[in-house]
Amino acid sequence: MSPIRKLVFTTFAVFCAISIFYVISDAYRSDSQLFIPYKANKLKVSNKDESVVKEKQVTVTASDTAKTQPTRPASLLDDIPAHCDDPYLRPGFLRMPWRDESRETYVGTRWIPYYNDVLAQQPLSPAAQYPNPDLAQAPELIFKDSSVPTSLRTQAPYDWMSLLYQFTLSEVVPIPAETMQEYINRLSWLRNKRVLMLGDSVDRVMIYNFCKELKAHESNFQNSLMGKHTTAYCRIPSLNFTIIHWHFPSMLSARPDWWWIPYIRHVPFEERVEKLFLANQTEDLGTAVAGMNGRAPDLIIYQSLLWDWMAFNQGDQDEPARDLFWSELDFYRSRLSMFVDYFRNLFGADVPMMYRAVIPTHEMVDSSVILRQLDTMARHVADEKGVEVFEWGHTMDGYLDEYRDKLHVRHGPHSYLYANMLLYYLFRAVGGKETRGQIIEWPANDTEKAAERWNLGKAWEECHPYNMRRASH
Repeated sequence: MSPIRKLVFTTFAVFCAISIFYVISDAYRSDSQLFIPYKANKLKVSNKDESVVKEKQVTVTASDTAKTQPTRPASLLDDIPAHCDDPYLRPGFLRMPWRDESRETYVGTRWIPYYNDVLAQQPLSPAAQYPNPDLAQAPELIFKDSSVPTSLRTQAPYDWMSLLYQFTLSEVVPIPAETMQEYINRLSWLRNKRVLMLGDSVDRVMIYNFCKELKAHESNFQNSLMGKHTTAYCRIPSLNFTIIHWHFPSMLSARPDWWWIPYIRHVPFEERVEKLFLANQTEDLGTAVAGMNGRAPDLIIYQSLLWDWMAFNQGDQDEPARDLFWSELDFYRSRLSMFVDYFRNLFGADVPMMYRAVIPTHEMVDSSVILRQLDTMARHVADEKGVEVFEWGHTMDGYLDEYRDKLHVRHGPHSYLYANMLLYYLFRAVGGKETRGQIIEWPANDTEKAAERWNLGKAWEECHPYNMRRASH
């Protein structure tokens, strides 16, 4: 190498070394935490350090650390009134004391929403500290079974099913008159109400479980003209409260030649409503859907996901594990949009409506992508049409042992949660207000002039914009 080249190379190397030195020293000065001196691979700290760490474990809380964190930017959801803050749309924890058929255990099932102000007061877990002196001799984390803190459990939504159970039980087991009157006062808002479920056998089974829980009157009405899977209901006669189920086998607009179930003669929802449901709507059969205003149910909950999934699969049996074509999704979007419009035209645009989101299927992994694609499109249609989402389905994630077969959720913790969610939304639909499990306003109960003055949309609309905003946030 020539002397000139050697000089250039040496100069360049010195320049690089100096640059690296300044970068490292600057970074170290600006944030000494970036460079932690290497210690032995065994977790050991001095006694002095250990005392400091232990002191921090006792005194540091989430609220303390929040003081040093950047301020959370203002959210579009910050202005939600307390009674409009839907607990079932919040992230949370499904508390299931024990998963068995014993009522004494599964009735403790609650959705416990996470609230910032409550969690901020929770001490940080001692096991989360670093360095952790407790791991110096035995570097293994052990977590003990522990109950949810009371400060969180008390935030759970109101347990309507427990109250309703005590009421129905009191009709056969004598109780003091003042206790019975208290039940009546708290449940009078259910009198003469109707919930219409537009869906499949998953929802029908949940209605049966509702009745089973309360030992109420139930029926699955069908005849030779209507065929199976047509309609069902659950009724509490003393309150004249009824949940009605209308079965819809997909959003198909015609009964195709390859239709695989012979006893289902009418497939399009238009045909089923006109030829099956409205034609057989009588109070004696338990299929009358008119609620307080005499013309419409007080709440409608709909979906047809499993049947749409099966219909698309039946139409293409050679390729069971696939994505949907865009033409299929666009068809589903169009039909579901027409479905929502149809029932608003039938019962009135002011009827509260909810889309019941998809539940995971048992042992159907290959086809679950189609269900997710349908659910995503259904959520879009709900957002477009101003329909809120009944988010029960996501609570089933990971709980495949809670199914009684490949499709249906058994009677137990999740059916109890389903019932409480239904009653939570009905309570809001008829004018009730609840905040973190506390009733702050009861619905009006003027039954004499209810048919003349009852406005279905008024109570629902108060919180509707906030919940639509949260669903799309």
